[in-house]
Amino acid sequence: MYNLAHIFEIFSALFKELFIRSKESVFWLVLFPTLLFLILTSIFGNVGENISLKVKILGKSEILKDVFTSIKQFEAEFVENSNIEVLKEELKNGKINAFVVLPKDFDSRFGLANLLRNTRLMRKLDIEIYYVPVRQESQIAADILNGVFSSIGGSERIEYAVHKLNATQFNYNYFIYPGVIGMAILSAFLFGFLDILTYTHRRGIVKRLYLTPTSLITLYTLIGLICMIVLVIGLIVLSFVAQLKGVQVMRYVPTMLIHVSMASAVMISMAMAILTVSKNTSRLFIFEQIFFQVQMFVGGFYFPLKQANHIVRSIAQFLPITYTVDALRKVDGFEAFQNHLLVPTLYIFFFALIVVLNRKRLSVGV
Repeated sequence: MYNLAHIFEIFSALFKELFIRSKESVFWLVLFPTLLFLILTSIFGNVGENISLKVKILGKSEILKDVFTSIKQFEAEFVENSNIEVLKEELKNGKINAFVVLPKDFDSRFGLANLLRNTRLMRKLDIEIYYVPVRQESQIAADILNGVFSSIGGSERIEYAVHKLNATQFNYNYFIYPGVIGMAILSAFLFGFLDILTYTHRRGIVKRLYLTPTSLITLYTLIGLICMIVLVIGLIVLSFVAQLKGVQVMRYVPTMLIHVSMASAVMISMAMAILTVSKNTSRLFIFEQIFFQVQMFVGGFYFPLKQANHIVRSIAQFLPITYTVDALRKVDGFEAFQNHLLVPTLYIFFFALIVVLNRKRLSVGV
């Protein structure tokens, strides 16, 4: 009973000292992820003006060529020596944003349909539009195409079928939500847990523990628990705001419980492994900045790795939190990798092995 009360007393003191009394911690670890989500969704959530949309039209039409030429930032290429399967591959690989299949002799048949409209001899033209709703640019291209054919043809003359190569509806708010969760995990344990451990060594707290019944493992466990609580608070605030922005947060909760826990274990074990190598403040600061920037910007937090080049994808495969963010995006069918549990588990064992082999260095001051 005394031990539990003693541990709770230490936990309360650490929580007040490291979190409640630190305005910087409250902002960066709890409020900043939500602020970043709002900024990114405000800037990119309604993308439409500053993009270039590439569309291919399988068939020939001077009428449509004039129409598409007048649409700003809309690159339409008419192709005749191709087929639907080839264009599907280009669409899936991100080379184009959408494509249209026109019937043969579109212009002449469209002109005839105009002449025979409102008569019993009227025939509709069948047009097919292919796009990928999981990509916002593709969705925008499809919306423009729908508008074009609705305006020039109307329901009397043109009937078009829309083909979704990926049935999962997607927008940027859904895409960025897992990315900001990844950033929150990095912040909580890279700038939270690792910095706090460094602080305890630099201030001689670890040395003083040898004169008390409190073990080093207890101290590290309590600090890790504090960082987990801070992370959870930050994710609750983020998820509340994301829900208001239209993200169906509850769909992510089962996956989040598993993979955020795994990511936290990876970051805690990594931080402890790093401390067995060096406790130099300058070196740790350099490591934190490099790892944070590389993991966040190369790890696909803010852009789809499916469309990234080979070099970026190769680097991303070696970054642990990439698999956490990617696992969350799997909910929407937009994952780029596999082994979302295997790779973090291997990292945990690897870092744990380093800690076990160098455990004596953890108890040594700076």
